[in-house]
This record gives sequence, structure tokens and C-alpha cells, in this order.
Amino acid sequence: VHGDNKPTFLRAMANWVESWTESRDDESWRGISLTPQTANALTQTCLSTADLCDDLISEDFDYVLSSRLNSDPLELRYSQYRQMSGGRFLVGLREVKNSERIIVLLTLIDEKIDFWEEDSLKLQPIDFSSLTNTLQEHSDAIFFSELSAESMEVAKYIAGFLVKKLKSLDKEMCHVCPVFSLQGASQMEDEAPGPSCSTYIDILNRGGLQIPSPEITEAVRDCIARLSYIEGILQRSGIPIRAAAMSMLKTYGISYSVFFCELHKKKTDTVYLTLANIFFNNAHRAITDERRVQSVAAFKER
Repeated sequence: VHGDNKPTFLRAMANWVESWTESRDDESWRGISLTPQTANALTQTCLSTADLCDDLISEDFDYVLSSRLNSDPLELRYSQYRQMSGGRFLVGLREVKNSERIIVLLTLIDEKIDFWEEDSLKLQPIDFSSLTNTLQEHSDAIFFSELSAESMEVAKYIAGFLVKKLKSLDKEMCHVCPVFSLQGASQMEDEAPGPSCSTYIDILNRGGLQIPSPEITEAVRDCIARLSYIEGILQRSGIPIRAAAMSMLKTYGISYSVFFCELHKKKTDTVYLTLANIFFNNAHRAITDERRVQSVAAFKER
């Protein structure tokens, strides 16, 4: 709690432990002082807890439950590094960087998270008339919106995930749907040699990732580009964000024939909902990451 001086006590405790450890050479303390490893761990715990409590209190938290602080997320991440490096206990900097890159890329396809509380199912009907009029004013810009080269690589990776997700619905679809005519990653690369925007897939691929067809890649790229262009308007519309995104994609999205046959064209809504979830989940994560970076920078300046 603010003003209880417990961080001061923790720092004093750390100083006392250091003094106690330094006195271990004295005959009067021999055998009853802490080992260097234990003393170092206790000192770091006390100092880091004190600094963290001060930082959280300065961020207008009413109180800090220090007993709830733990390093489980860090230990989990380090265990991922080791497992992604062949199960080795000692992991080098190169393996850490490669593993972190893969973990970050995998978060791109996390589409099952409710990213905003206001984006929940509502019982009252939604009026899309105002949003529709606003979208009509930007119709030309929406259709001609494009992605950067780096974003196109991400779009291709997301398209591959989308294809795999749709194939998991095999029991509900027929094999006439175009999504089932795609080939595996190695076959596609052999038949279409040359430069392509698949750098992210090359990094992640262990032989099981799906390389989407050019038509599906282009369709996903267009949808993401249009969502990116119209994101601010959708958020200001007052409509649940996914519902607004679905409404926009149904009007300015893609033809169902890219994925499905005539019989299963209603499944296009699954494509739109998946892309909307992925896009806005990553948009929310980008905002959160930026705030975290700013908080860390401000903490380091103290």
C-alpha cells in the first residue's frame, strides 16, 4: 500500500543479506552464513520486488499483493526456447532469437480470443445504416487499399492457416469446394519456383504448413487491407467491432467462389469471422505491446 514503507524494508533486508554474506570469512560467522548463490537470489528477489511495488503504486494501483508475484511466465518461455532448440538445456542467443521470432509469428493466427469486452453478443438489434452510409463514402478507397510487402507475407501465412481451418470442416463441406484442390507446401514450392512472399512460412515450416493458392492469398490480402484501411471507422461506429467488420466484409469482401462451391457459399461467413478475429486481436495486441514498451522505458528512466 502507498506509504507503508515495505519497499524500504525489502531494500534494507537486501543490504543486510549482502553484509552477512561478506562476513562469512569471519571465524565467528563461519558455518552459519548463506552461500553466495542463496544470498544472491534472496538479494535480487528483495530488490526486484521493492522496485516492482514502487512502480505499480506509481501507476495508480491501490495495492500490490506481492505474494501473488511469480516467474512462471518467464520459466514457461525459457522452456519453450529449450524445446524449440531440440530439447537442449543450454540455449544460445541465435536459438533464442529464432524461437522468439517463431512464437511471435504464431500469435498472428490466434483468432479465438475476445479482445474487447464491448464486443460481446447483444440481444438488441443493431442498426447498420449509419455505418453503411459511411462505408459508401469510402468505397473506392476500400476497394483499392493495399498492404506493404511485409504485411503481404503475413497475409500469406494467415491464408495458409485459414485453408487448414476450413479443411478441418471436411464433414460439412464437399470436395467440389476450391479450398480442397490445394496442394501441400513442398509440392506447391516445386511447381512454382522463384521468388514469392513466403519468407514467414519458410521460417516456420517444418514440412506441415499449408501454402495457399494465389487466389486465396490474394483474397485474404484484400480483406486484411480493407480491414486495415477502415479500422478507425469501424471502431468509431458504436457497433460491436466484429459485427461491424463482418458487415463491411460482406459488402466489400471477396467472392465466395474463391473458397466454396455454390452449395456451401454460406460458409464464407466463417472466413470473414476468422479474419476479423485475427486482425483485431493483433491490433489489440499491438496497442498493449506499445503501452508495455512505454511503461518499461519510463521505469528504466527512474
